[in-house]
Amino acid sequence: MLEEVTPATNRLLTTREAVKTELQIVTVAEHDVFLNMLIEQASDAIVSYCNRPFAFAELREHVAGDDTSFLTLSRTPIVGVTSILMNNQPILDYRILDADAGILQRDQGWFAEGESRWWSVVHAPVSKPHYIVTYTAGYVLPGDTGRNLPGVIERACIDTVKSWFLARERDPVIKSEKLGDWQASYGGMYSTDGLPASVAQMLSSWRRFV
Repeated sequence: MLEEVTPATNRLLTTREAVKTELQIVTVAEHDVFLNMLIEQASDAIVSYCNRPFAFAELREHVAGDDTSFLTLSRTPIVGVTSILMNNQPILDYRILDADAGILQRDQGWFAEGESRWWSVVHAPVSKPHYIVTYTAGYVLPGDTGRNLPGVIERACIDTVKSWFLARERDPVIKSEKLGDWQASYGGMYSTDGLPASVAQMLSSWRRFV
């Protein structure tokens, strides 16, 4: 179970100013409302496609041990761990092994269901422990102080908004157009997820499948 203790205040993967610079309409205000809508939709589409939020947030997650020295958290990159509780007892002997992969390491191990361990006075099998981890994870997004979102993610959002904006007046049913010697083909421009094909390829290494 994962909950946001302090939800992200900003979930947009780029800014209107960046998009307008890309589109060379910096001084034009008439498109602002439309661009804001596209940025929000593109950000949501990228999060859905990658199957992971990117925005910085404070989280609380219940994680079961698997009898190894590694415990994997859902949100990454891990920025910091506030506390870890096991059966309401604090766990202190851990370290962040890999912030980008969300892995915490503990020499004594993160124990699994049905194990008889040091915390059981009579050494009887205990119920499955739930490690309750309170931590912060994610990136500071464009427009916020200290932004550290990887540039490729913002570029993916800008390119998606740009593609959608420029295609706003084109009939999506039309796959190609020809006028005199000029011809354009629109087949294969978008992935099955609605993102431009080039953006889907750009984000391939950021996707999660669990």
